[in-house]
Amino acid sequence: MIPGQTDADPQDQPATRAPAGADAVDATRPPLRLHWALLIALAGGLLLAAAFPPYGRWPLAFIGPALLVVALSGRSLRASFAVGLVFGLDFFFPLVAWVINLAWFAWAAGPSCATYAAPICSISGSRLSPTVCKEPGRL
Repeated sequence: MIPGQTDADPQDQPATRAPAGADAVDATRPPLRLHWALLIALAGGLLLAAAFPPYGRWPLAFIGPALLVVALSGRSLRASFAVGLVFGLDFFFPLVAWVINLAWFAWAAGPSCATYAAPICSISGSRLSPTVCKEPGRL
């Protein structure tokens, strides 16, 4: 026996093996089902939008992202994308409602900017990639 070691009964020690059966399956499952996570993300996005003007309830700015974290916990990549999309859309669209009051050219500016920005970014990206990736061992 090693000095300082007590003679303990093996039955007194906790089990170190993972539980078998249904408990092992529950360990990999997210805490919320997807439809509940989507509803929580919807509520979180709307609460975060309410933290901004015209409502201006700033304490909701802490609750909205916290709900997003709860909804995202344990999710796969695809489910996380869906939850984040619901949260983002519910946060974004209430905040751009003021654009309705602008003239027609404000509505035309978004698609026209996207129409010109996408080819410019793709052309500049395709021009840059051969120079960066020409020699794989050199940056």
